[in-house]
Amino acid sequence: MRFISHTFAIRSMTNNLVFILGMVCHGYTYGDEIRIKTLNSGNTDSYTNPNVFEDYTSLSDYRIFPSEKQFFRFEIETCHDAFILLSAGIDLKSHDFYEICIGGSGNKKTYLRRKYNDDNQFTFSTPDILGCTEKSTFVIRWTFDGTIYLVKESTVGTETVIDWTDPIPLLIQGVGIMTVWGSDGLWIIRSSTFSNGLYCGVPSTYGNMKFLSTSIQRSRMICLFKCSPNSACLGVNFKEETNDCELVSVGQLIDKSIRSGWSFYTKC
Repeated sequence: MRFISHTFAIRSMTNNLVFILGMVCHGYTYGDEIRIKTLNSGNTDSYTNPNVFEDYTSLSDYRIFPSEKQFFRFEIETCHDAFILLSAGIDLKSHDFYEICIGGSGNKKTYLRRKYNDDNQFTFSTPDILGCTEKSTFVIRWTFDGTIYLVKESTVGTETVIDWTDPIPLLIQGVGIMTVWGSDGLWIIRSSTFSNGLYCGVPSTYGNMKFLSTSIQRSRMICLFKCSPNSACLGVNFKEETNDCELVSVGQLIDKSIRSGWSFYTKC
């Protein structure tokens, strides 16, 4: 186990002594996971603070770079107001970002905000999405075409919280986390976050198997995103011409056939 800590200090101008004021956050690695404790950063968010990115803990400090895979999976234990920053700056020091608040308004709503003071806020009703004494698991994915996708995982399946596309997308390079408005949080980031969930597929093939679900999606990437966080999903059939998306269930023999226009992908 390896302990990681971040502190801040001031230097006395009179006696040149350094006093440690407090610990902003701390974390440690254990096996295939990193645990990060974020203390309450106060009453702050992108609406109240133009430099809110200074209050976030950058995952790059822990050598975690979700922007390389456009994917971030984590567990969080907190009562309310778990914030994620998807920033145009690797070090988060940019006024161009997306801010996601999970469990805001007393753990009743989730918010997605685009950039500071841009008046672009999207609200989603999510009562009791977080737990004070239990861990909640989430997956955030994003694409270069501007789609941001947030799902919550549980023992009964997955629940889509956010599925939104920015018509003028930002290039996300850094990811930050924080807890505010009186809330502390414990974040658990497992090694799966460092995997991009690659798929193996062959054009003009089709999986003749049982499906978890069928739907129409905007792109093949979004179809794959629907499958990735779901442990019951083996892979997908996707048809480019009609955007048909079929999620194939696990626990069965792979049965493929040749079918023009379709592609069958399995998790590698």
